Amino acid sequence: FFSRGTGVIAKISRGHDLNLLDDVKDLREAAEWADKFNRTFDGKGPKKLRFVNTGLAPCDCYTDEGWAGVAQVEEQIEGDFEKCNEAQAWAMKPEHSKANHTANFFSHWIAAESNLELMISDLQGVKGKDGYTLTDPKIHRDKGAIREWLSKHRRNEFCRRFLRESTTTSQSSTANGT
Repeated sequence: FFSRGTGVIAKISRGHDLNLLDDVKDLREAAEWADKFNRTFDGKGPKKLRFVNTGLAPCDCYTDEGWAGVAQVEEQIEGDFEKCNEAQAWAMKPEHSKANHTANFFSHWIAAESNLELMISDLQGVKGKDGYTLTDPKIHRDKGAIREWLSKHRRNEFCRRFLRESTTTSQSSTANGT
């Protein structure tokens, strides 16, 4: 799943509470949503989103916790890494609403598109001229957590343009940008 010469990073579980297979599944599900988002809004303003390729690989590694027989391998992202939004509502900061409008709209749009059954947040990665390359998303499936996150989210120009206000419980904002 990687082309020759692609830089990669390997993640090794350091505890029993971290499931690398779940991380791979979450990244792949986020990538599917990003593809749908890109098709839906192609040429309409929001930048394109892409999640890194990832998979599991055998590993003969030792950690403080013992032997790790598997590692999560994902493509390395080159550029200035930035956090676009947070996983949890309490961690949201004003700067998340002032920048990264495409990424924040993506989280909001998924919540609306899925009728609050799902939301992808904790978006982080590198913003390039053509869009974002992202990694490590958080997938919410609890409607209460989704509503709480949306209550801290400030609707941006894309939210106002493409989503009916009644589709979510978010606040409004006058911020502009991409």
